[in-house]
Amino acid sequence: MNQPGEEDLTVVVENLLKQMQSRFETMSVSILQKIDDMGNRIDELEDSIGELMKTYNVEAVDNNNRQENNDNLDNNGDLRE
Repeated sequence: MNQPGEEDLTVVVENLLKQMQSRFETMSVSILQKIDDMGNRIDELEDSIGELMKTYNVEAVDNNNRQENNDNLDNNGDLRE
């Protein structure tokens, strides 16, 4: 036989567990959304870095070609033989 107040305590504990489960589900969804957002931001960052690297490499090649061309010129700007 149940003592007085046990049923009330059971209801309170069940309600608390339901509230906790609801809060954990909400937090889980929020965390997963943040992880997805962060993943998208990382992808965008990788794309930006890739574009910068392409730009840098093109500029580095252009600078190397200019240096090589300058090395082939004499002080007057004429082609060395």
